[in-house]
Amino acid sequence: MRTHPQNNRVSPIRGYAHFLFRIGMLMVSFSAAAGQSQHWRISLDSGLLFAPLDDLNRIAGHGHRLQELQFDRFLDYLQSIGKIRSWSGSGDDRPERAGPTWPLTLSIQYRLTRRFSISFTLAHLRAGRSRRLDLQYERVLNESITQRETLTYSPFSLTATAWVPKLAIQWRIPLGPGTNLEPSLAAGPLFAACHWLQNWDYSWDFVYTSQGQVNPYLLYSSSGSLEMKGTGLGLDMSADIRLTREISERVGFFLGIAYGFRRVNGISGSGREVRDGQIREWRGRWGMRQTTFTAPWGSLEEEVPSNDWTDSDSDQPARDFILDFSGFSLQGGLFFRF
Repeated sequence: MRTHPQNNRVSPIRGYAHFLFRIGMLMVSFSAAAGQSQHWRISLDSGLLFAPLDDLNRIAGHGHRLQELQFDRFLDYLQSIGKIRSWSGSGDDRPERAGPTWPLTLSIQYRLTRRFSISFTLAHLRAGRSRRLDLQYERVLNESITQRETLTYSPFSLTATAWVPKLAIQWRIPLGPGTNLEPSLAAGPLFAACHWLQNWDYSWDFVYTSQGQVNPYLLYSSSGSLEMKGTGLGLDMSADIRLTREISERVGFFLGIAYGFRRVNGISGSGREVRDGQIREWRGRWGMRQTTFTAPWGSLEEEVPSNDWTDSDSDQPARDFILDFSGFSLQGGLFFRF
């Protein structure tokens, strides 16, 4: 069994927290020296982030295309060669992509001068979809015999989350009484996690109809689950511009637009598969696996995320998995001075 050496490095979270503490003490010192009020401002905002999460969402896309090939196109093929008379399918068979993202942000700002401020920001990002998928297919062999296949995913779930502590610098541009334009630049680490879970049940029934009586017989059934988890550390760099409006001396609101570069390409974590009571577990780095499915009725070849590289020594990712929260966002919130 392969073992890994212990990592004695200082935690990046600890180091960053110590740095923020030093910045905070410096800001308090400036405030005491100035002897003025309302240098501090707290703001709370949310909005809509249009993050792609392309690699993670390949899981949903691949699942739908594979199901279409293994069922729809396969049954078309059986009908074309005369093995079945007809077939039909029903149900909700398309997993949804993870997204959009609804960030929630808390910011503490200190005014250095009339025009410039510095702030500490903590943002939480979350994008996810969890739903039940039901599929049913019927093959008509003749007037009396039908085969029925039922496949249920409960749930099919994709989730990506991140915590982002950042330092930012703002520039204040007065537009009129109580109204300002505030561009800003910010940067900080991105502590991200992603999760995929699918629980499934499959059954294949033989249905014989005679003299108006329907007689189903179970030919085969199977159930199981597949779960992959991952965490990683990345970088967040963002720029935004806000239009602020004071409601009173201490309270106001703002609207804004921002763009952020937020990527993690070092995701690692655990995996677990249960198939008919048999459990298999592993741990590995997330990467993109090149998968190929070939049959007389069609083929499918594409990259799919995985962290399971235990099949063989030569089983390696085609490229790194990237958890990408980058994109434009719309913002709105309230601020309070003290």
